[in-house]
Amino acid sequence: MELPKLPPKQKSETDLMQWMRFLNGKRREDFEKMAKKNSCFEEAYKELDKLSADEKKRLEYEARQKAIRDRDILIKTGENRGRKEIILSMIEAGLPLEQIAEIAKETLETIQELKKKMG
Repeated sequence: MELPKLPPKQKSETDLMQWMRFLNGKRREDFEKMAKKNSCFEEAYKELDKLSADEKKRLEYEARQKAIRDRDILIKTGENRGRKEIILSMIEAGLPLEQIAEIAKETLETIQELKKKMG
């Protein structure tokens, strides 16, 4: 959902919609107004204010977020690589391709492609 396309305020907004409105704030006054209405927003606003006031902390925060994203990508890549190796091992062991597809929860076409790449 794109934040600029949020519908006008509704009487019974969900927490998600309220958070989206908070994150869509453009001016300090917007954040302060929402923080006064909700203690969670107040805490988030204080953190946001601290981060934006201190350049060093902001850079540390950005470096941490990048490290988290990099770690997540490495884990996903490793999982995919390990999954592919297991499928290739099952092919080498001579298991029927249909059975491999069922075990690996892959399409038969995907398993056949991997077998072709093996040579």
